[in-house]
Amino acid sequence: MSASGQLLREIIENFAPRRFAMDGDKTGLQVGSFDRSFSKVLTTLDVTPEVVQEAVDNKVDLIVSHHAVVFRPLKDLRTDNPKGALLETLIKNDIAVYVPHTAMDITSGGINDQLAALFDLEDARYLKETGRDASVLLACSEQAGEALTTVHCVASRSARSEAKQFKNFHGVEGYQIPLDSHSTPRGIGRIGRLKKPLTLQELADTVLAKLSAPFLRMIGSGDKEIKKVALLCGDGNRFLHDAQRQGADVLITGDVYYHTALEAKAMGIAILDPGHNATERLVGPLWKDILDKGLSERKVSDVEVMASKIATEPFTVHVAS
Repeated sequence: MSASGQLLREIIENFAPRRFAMDGDKTGLQVGSFDRSFSKVLTTLDVTPEVVQEAVDNKVDLIVSHHAVVFRPLKDLRTDNPKGALLETLIKNDIAVYVPHTAMDITSGGINDQLAALFDLEDARYLKETGRDASVLLACSEQAGEALTTVHCVASRSARSEAKQFKNFHGVEGYQIPLDSHSTPRGIGRIGRLKKPLTLQELADTVLAKLSAPFLRMIGSGDKEIKKVALLCGDGNRFLHDAQRQGADVLITGDVYYHTALEAKAMGIAILDPGHNATERLVGPLWKDILDKGLSERKVSDVEVMASKIATEPFTVHVAS
């Protein structure tokens, strides 16, 4: 037995709507088609050759991956290079790939909320606003000029795009009607207060333990008192100034650049960098829980969802002897 692709897409996008994604982000269905049924889903942080082999071995027909399998434009589709070979394996085995990426970072209950809960942050809110559901898309009859029905809320930044898509699909115009007090902001990252102050060294130990991280880079004095924490899964380099503006004592994120570290040191804000993978690897089990719940609520019991068992952390730590 199986579930339709459209049903699975509905579950995914109800939790992490595509309009939540950052501008220019590579999200959505990247390989395959949803115009079919699926019986087995694999959730993962990355689509690596090892993860694809895991999918083949387990007869998976849909992978939900946090990171894109196609991120940069392809110049060719040669199967004698790693990317081409990986895509060939997916297509030959009829495995589709869906990528939520930053929509999952931003959405309520997504990765950054999970991290905020993991570190027991109080009064956590987004670090930087990325959009608002600040208008209502109305379907209007071009002939009669009458509003037919309110369809759904859309984010301001994608209003014109969604209106165009709506017209193409329904054959009627979509008009944006601005709202005011009913607008709902959303944002990337989270910032909140620790339940009790910790030194930077104590917080670093906590981060290492709770993320099971193999390493951590620290910018700042170990005895610095930390009360207010900003965090952002993945690569948070460009949000350093947002963390400072909101009064954070520390930014927890991955992939910190050398010059970002120097700038943070000059600004007096600490950074804890446990690596990109460590801040996001919880996404596989999280998507499994979300899909299992969504299928259960729709009384679909014949689709198996599994979280990948493949560790995709590319770094190991070597210390001087």
